[in-house]
Amino acid sequence: MWPLLWGLAFAVIGGGLGYVLWSDARPVSDRSFDEIKQMVEGKSASEVVEILGDPQHKEKVFGHSERWIWWRYTTLEGSQHAPELRGQIVHLEVVFRNPSRPGEAIPYSGWSIDEVNGVEYRLPSPAAPLPH
Repeated sequence: MWPLLWGLAFAVIGGGLGYVLWSDARPVSDRSFDEIKQMVEGKSASEVVEILGDPQHKEKVFGHSERWIWWRYTTLEGSQHAPELRGQIVHLEVVFRNPSRPGEAIPYSGWSIDEVNGVEYRLPSPAAPLPH
């Protein structure tokens, strides 16, 4: 019974320590979310890659458009964000509109940032596992 309890205690403490270490990590970019949003607006998908580097995740959305995600990429700064969010590290998300018709392939240089969903952020989940 004691080994089981010690194992459980170690897992809880170890997991909590991992979260503390992960949550105190620095963002990838020194620029704020709003600075990055301004930098990439009006750019093509290939231009955004030149500015930010390759995203860590891509997913199909709204048919054949794509949402690209850069994990723990930037922070929220400025009075336009709620006080409790300022300084928070966030995931950067950009939705690109694919202008092609079904069966037609267009390079990322022809994709533009979606006017509605565009550049957004998502707060990391405290219970989320570390990305690999």
